[in-house]
Amino acid sequence: MEAIEIENSLNLSLLPHQAQVELYDFYLFLQQRYANKNVQITPTKEEENALKNFLSHNKKRNIKITPDIDLTALADEVNDMEI
Repeated sequence: MEAIEIENSLNLSLLPHQAQVELYDFYLFLQQRYANKNVQITPTKEEENALKNFLSHNKKRNIKITPDIDLTALADEVNDMEI
């Protein structure tokens, strides 16, 4: 898969500060999850806590999900998407 250059196309200043923090935490989590396992990188404390921070931010938002949504199917659908 070809690398996507998005650095110049993302204008994070359009987002509220809290959304910027959430996006950054999620990015760190994805980086940690998909990083090349052959490269030895010592993660920072911030990177180690990326998923915990991301989930914590979402918990504070108190998102409600209706019980009729099949979360497993939804997660599978998202995991199968190519970005």
